[in-house]
Amino acid sequence: MMPSVAALLGRWFWWPLNVREHPARASRVAVSVAAHYRGLTPQELRNIARSYADLALHWNPKELGAAELRARLQTSD
Repeated sequence: MMPSVAALLGRWFWWPLNVREHPARASRVAVSVAAHYRGLTPQELRNIARSYADLALHWNPKELGAAELRARLQTSD
């Protein structure tokens, strides 16, 4: 950046005066997918997989993998 442009920008160009002295708060504790689905029955897991396949087909109808997955899930009942 040219010094003249920095001069035109003035105080908006320079770093903020209040700099955080401590690290930002840690985000929420990550929960593994396995722990989240651990207590579900096979039928409930199959229903979740079906809903994901439906979403994939809805948002990308040309996606062959989602249609294949949906067909396989239908026949596994």
